[in-house]
Amino acid sequence: MNNKGLSSVVVVSLFVLGALLFVGAIWAVVYNSIIEDVQYAPDEISCLDQQLYPLVDIKSACFNEESQELELRLIRDSDSYLDQLKVVVKGSGESESFCCGGFDCPSCGILNPGEERTYYLGSDLGSLESLSLTLDSCVVKEDFTIRNC
Repeated sequence: MNNKGLSSVVVVSLFVLGALLFVGAIWAVVYNSIIEDVQYAPDEISCLDQQLYPLVDIKSACFNEESQELELRLIRDSDSYLDQLKVVVKGSGESESFCCGGFDCPSCGILNPGEERTYYLGSDLGSLESLSLTLDSCVVKEDFTIRNC
């Protein structure tokens, strides 16, 4: 029996085992970071799903002539990710937009899941007719009639 040959087989086997352990450790780190990113990524909801089952729904919309404000009552049912809420008000042949959340409108807070909130929006349009509601660039309600309070 050749002891020299046996030691080279053992050495090669150890190198292969070490390489496999190294590759396994790298794979575990990369795999765990990918899984962690997926777990904390925002829920992806298609625009069609948002239109059928909106994350935020309009409970009521009326124009208060005394305060000259639109009183918009919204309710949020879902806890899915929502970055920005935009309301476009139409009246007198013109339109005006308001937004909450995101980089454009950080001062206005978006409803929390399960919350119902009234937003008071000042308008210069005079006669308000309808509004549309957009959630994260997806129009979920169009031509919602605004009544007088």
